[in-house]
Amino acid sequence: MFLLLVACGKKPSISLTPPAETPVKTLTVTPDLVATLESAPVPSNNVTAQPYEILLSNRHFVPPEGVNSSDLVLPLAPIEASTSIRHILIQFYHIPTEQERFLLQERGIKLLDYIPNNAWSVSVKGVVSQIISDTYAEFPALIRWAGPIQPADKLDVEGYLDLVNSGHEKFNFSVGFFSDVPVELARRILEASGAESINEITSAQRFEILLPVARVNELVIYDSVQWVEPIWPKIIN
Repeated sequence: MFLLLVACGKKPSISLTPPAETPVKTLTVTPDLVATLESAPVPSNNVTAQPYEILLSNRHFVPPEGVNSSDLVLPLAPIEASTSIRHILIQFYHIPTEQERFLLQERGIKLLDYIPNNAWSVSVKGVVSQIISDTYAEFPALIRWAGPIQPADKLDVEGYLDLVNSGHEKFNFSVGFFSDVPVELARRILEASGAESINEITSAQRFEILLPVARVNELVIYDSVQWVEPIWPKIIN
């Protein structure tokens, strides 16, 4: 039995021809970047979320309806070229049913972590722009929006700015990878980013590392990386 999803209203025009992959762009640590992060509005836990407002740690936003395939041409780091999986955000009109999840997975889209409201981080196997555009065209009443995960979405910005402003050269960080990232690839990414003293927390797809603060920008641009935050020393009274 197939699930029939009926479109609500007119579908936006979508190009199904995927553009070529583009070289990776780094998030460079500069005074302008620090100033931008410091001046960015901090999401408040006391504000009632709007319908379809996506609540990330560093930003809250209501994405526009529709899928723009050009937004899904993801940066490609050479070290990740061996894997066909990429990670993005998708927001749905409703919480997908088990049958809808099955249909998505058949098309190479696997739901990973829930993000309020009605959004998930997902892994996509294959050419992201084509797969998401095709799936949206097929099920426009299910997918509301899809877009990239920004490097700054993966970083504990407040903790990072504290390190930059305090002049730390190296610091201990906790680095989380998406659950479908092979451990061997995760280690190669950490080593390529200058990590030292790599300690794997096997049950959580997480590593504790010593890393030059200036090289955090190299780490958060990797598609495989989900979250980076400083590990602050415990204060013993």
